[in-house]
Amino acid sequence: MIEMHLRIPEAVQVIDREAVIEGRCRASFANQDSIHTLAKQNIHIPLEPLLLPTSKGFSILPEGSHLIPLHFMLPQNLPGTLSAKSGAIAYRLTIKLKLKKFDNDETGMVEAEKVLDILGKVPLRCEPSYHQNVLLNRHIKKRVLCFNRLNAAVKLELQKAAFAVGEHVLVTGEIENQHHSHVIKHVAIEIRQTVLYTSGDAKKSE
Repeated sequence: MIEMHLRIPEAVQVIDREAVIEGRCRASFANQDSIHTLAKQNIHIPLEPLLLPTSKGFSILPEGSHLIPLHFMLPQNLPGTLSAKSGAIAYRLTIKLKLKKFDNDETGMVEAEKVLDILGKVPLRCEPSYHQNVLLNRHIKKRVLCFNRLNAAVKLELQKAAFAVGEHVLVTGEIENQHHSHVIKHVAIEIRQTVLYTSGDAKKSE
């Protein structure tokens, strides 16, 4: 739900109204630029509780500040908002109201646009493989000139293969230092996001 704040300086008749939420995906690289529409949905603007009847046979929107709730439901499989070097996923809400003054025939258009931040949500229960443990076994060596500076066996385990936004990621593991004289002083775990772009026939990941 989004709340729309509408300030009316004097009473008007609402001739037409439109609210649209739209999501687009753009990829631009390798001299190609492609834009795809992910979602486009019309939203009802519930002005009826605010309208007042008149003796002229039509209703008016009275002057004042009005708070109007806009309810909508986006598909659950939509990707979240993204801003990256070679592409972006963006959502915006556009509102248009065509109004006519109550005391004369003067009409005008009110337009507003708002960028929305959407959190993507993947239905993890639909993919049984996402709930399987992930095991990583690595033997890491590092040489400087002709000397071994690092020799370690690393075993890490993730409790599952995919996590939703806001979930805690639990990592358990074992690191065995197999070097006889050097001490491992610091261990860091980093999570990286890989984005795959497609623009025409070109593909790119970063």
